[in-house]
Amino acid sequence: MATLESSKLKVATYNGEDGNLSVADASYTAAAAAIADVVRMVELPAGSRVVGVSVVNDALGASSTLACGYEYKDSANGSAAPTAFKAATATSSAGGFTGAFHPLATFQDPIYITLTVGGAAITGKVSVIVYYESNGTK
Repeated sequence: MATLESSKLKVATYNGEDGNLSVADASYTAAAAAIADVVRMVELPAGSRVVGVSVVNDALGASSTLACGYEYKDSANGSAAPTAFKAATATSSAGGFTGAFHPLATFQDPIYITLTVGGAAITGKVSVIVYYESNGTK
């Protein structure tokens, strides 16, 4: 049996003053948001590493979906990835979903966590909870 080590085993872990994991949350109440509308939910600073995203929604409408991803605050820093955390997921019933970004990466520039409407227009409240580490920039 081999003993294997992760690439981070011997790397000093960032130790923030109040802990490593941060949580950001936001809510948005849509009123007939159309297909392909993008809702910017949370802005994360440069040096953030997203480790998880949870979305909680009302019943938003028949055939409606939401995808969860990100876009750079300054589009010159990179392309948007509207399904980076979760591909389009049905939101016709109240509920929610979780998503993760793989592989984990630290964003060197500020980003917005986004929701993209699909399937049909949405009406109702949606909330996002983002779990991330502040690792600083290179």
